[in-house]
Amino acid sequence: MEEQSGSASAVSVIAPQDVALRLQSLVVGWRGAERGQPLSMLHQECQQAAGPGGRALLPQQVRLVKDLDTATLTSTLRNLHGSSRSADLRFRVKPIGRFEAALVPVGLVGEAPDRWLLTIEEALPLRDQVALYAHTLGHLLLNRDARQLGRLPPLDPRDGYTHTELLGELRQLEQTRAPVDRRVLETYPALASLLQVPEERGTAFSFIAPEFRERLGRSGWRGHLVEAPYVFTQGRIFISGETLHRGAKLREDALLRAETSVPLALVHLLRSDETRGAEERRLIEYARERLCLPFAYLLESVLNFF
Repeated sequence: MEEQSGSASAVSVIAPQDVALRLQSLVVGWRGAERGQPLSMLHQECQQAAGPGGRALLPQQVRLVKDLDTATLTSTLRNLHGSSRSADLRFRVKPIGRFEAALVPVGLVGEAPDRWLLTIEEALPLRDQVALYAHTLGHLLLNRDARQLGRLPPLDPRDGYTHTELLGELRQLEQTRAPVDRRVLETYPALASLLQVPEERGTAFSFIAPEFRERLGRSGWRGHLVEAPYVFTQGRIFISGETLHRGAKLREDALLRAETSVPLALVHLLRSDETRGAEERRLIEYARERLCLPFAYLLESVLNFF
């Protein structure tokens, strides 16, 4: 009898860890985008992998919201009313403008929140949606670890506060403002790796169309006043065991300067496989957050430059 009790105890300790590892492997290795599957399919697969005992490691629901901000999020929450779950929108610090994802506490009608609703910007490429879903999984894994140690979870739905995410901040580990986001990025590097800008994106900038350079020149941007393409990071260094490797380089089509030592603006030429909303947000992130530039230009064609 004692031996059986010991065996049962071992299973109860190991099983949650197995579920956590299984979910991380599933999200990191998911190839649904290549099969044309939406994010909801990944969430469904994770729910099946987690089973009834692992549902607390996942958001209760995942919804895509167009032009995600406080107004559209409020509208989304109104649609929850009349169902078995409800939510009130509260922030510790109210966000300004748009954000790419939000974790909203939800609960049974008339009861305190006990689960999360994950909303993600609909216009984002699927790869970025998956990265934000992975980051959310990291948050909920940290919550589980805290509870196992008898501590309050870093993000507790019972507090009633919505937590928002910006891709630009999450991609800059050294500048991530929220300590809880930094902990997720540092604790779960495999999940954090999904936030990296893919190297394939960089190759699209290796060739700059002659008409683009010509248009820059006619507008007065030539010689030392323009750098096209412009590479502004060589890629973050990652350590895996004793091996070092670099992440993707970050580049844009052009950097414009007022003088050699005075960078002024980034320029991005929209490509056929890119969406305006996603590239606009990315360009603002690069110009404002990474390079502290006052201007950024998103061009739909070479002809509409200045």
